[in-house]
Amino acid sequence: MKAMRPIRFVLAALVAFLLAPLGGAVDAAAQQRFSRVVVDVSPMRARGAGPFGLGQYGLFVDRTQQVMTREAARVFAGVIDPRDRNAPVLVIRIDSVQFGDGSGGDDEHRGVSRVTDYMQGAGVVVVNGKAVKQVPMLGAYDSVMGPSLMFADNAGPRLQGLCAFYAGWLKREMGI
Repeated sequence: MKAMRPIRFVLAALVAFLLAPLGGAVDAAAQQRFSRVVVDVSPMRARGAGPFGLGQYGLFVDRTQQVMTREAARVFAGVIDPRDRNAPVLVIRIDSVQFGDGSGGDDEHRGVSRVTDYMQGAGVVVVNGKAVKQVPMLGAYDSVMGPSLMFADNAGPRLQGLCAFYAGWLKREMGI
């Protein structure tokens, strides 16, 4: 029986050695921390026109930044430590937002439309002012809208759903 112990030990060590790279990758992702999350909507602002025309676009960009900041704080809460000033900063860059127009796919007996809303951008990890990792992403979110949600000033629930989806999917795509 004592002869079996060295064999078991060697086999256990071999298995641990072979699985170590996999465990290290999982541990690194699980240990990822950020000092803060910043939402960058400058690409949208630079575009100067948007889904609801020039007059409301600036308000829409501001609203997008506010909603995404709130959703990102919720989604990434477990990996944000503002006390760790050496931790990288996570920048969520939003390049564009597009709401589906509701044409086609009507469910007439309920008065709702199934639409797809889009958000394009990237998650950028910044260390000492330099981007060290970038994860570009185009998120497509299936939304259900009633007549009252078809207008810009009532788009809050759709924007909130799109931002929550995008932040959650970005976290997953970044391996966090």
